[in-house]
Amino acid sequence: MQTQNSGVLVVSMTESYASTSDSAPKSGNITYYGRLNDIVELNYYEKFKVVLFKCDWVDVTQGRGVMKDDLGFTLVNFSHLIHSGDRISDEPFVFAGQAQQVIFVQDPEDHEWFVPRSIKPRDIFDMGEENSKKFDSSMQCDTTDLTILENICDLEDDNNGWVRGGVDGIEIVTD
Repeated sequence: MQTQNSGVLVVSMTESYASTSDSAPKSGNITYYGRLNDIVELNYYEKFKVVLFKCDWVDVTQGRGVMKDDLGFTLVNFSHLIHSGDRISDEPFVFAGQAQQVIFVQDPEDHEWFVPRSIKPRDIFDMGEENSKKFDSSMQCDTTDLTILENICDLEDDNNGWVRGGVDGIEIVTD
C-alpha cells in the first residue's frame, strides 16, 4: 500500500449532544484522516478557481477506524471508512485549503493500522517567515516524540514502512 505521500488531515469544529434528551450541545474539534484519491479544479469562467480533494475518509469512531496506542500515538485504519461514496449523502470532498498534509506510517506490529504524521510541505519556505511560523504552530503534534517510536522499532535493522517502495532511489556521492 503506497499511501505515504497522499494523506490529509482536516480538523472540524462540531457540536454534539450527550443524548437525545440533552438540550445543551457541546462544541469540540474532530480530526478527520483521509487518503487522497483525486484532485478536482473547478474553473468559473476564469474569474476564480476552487481546488477540491476527493478522499477516502477513515471512520473517526473510537476503536473502529481511529484509536490511541499505549504510547499516545493516534492510529488509523483504512479498512473502516466513514462512507463508500455510493450515496448522494456521502461527501468525499474537502477544499484543498482546509487540509493539512500527513504521511501514514504503517504500524510494525499490526499492518492494518497506520500512524499519521504531519509534515511540512516542501514549498513552505516560500511563504515568508511570519506565515511559516503560523504553519508550524498549526501542525498537529502527538503527545509522544518520534524518537520513542524509532527506539521501539529498531529502524536500523528494518525500515518498517518508513522507506517508500516502488521508486528507484538516486545515490548522491559527496567529497
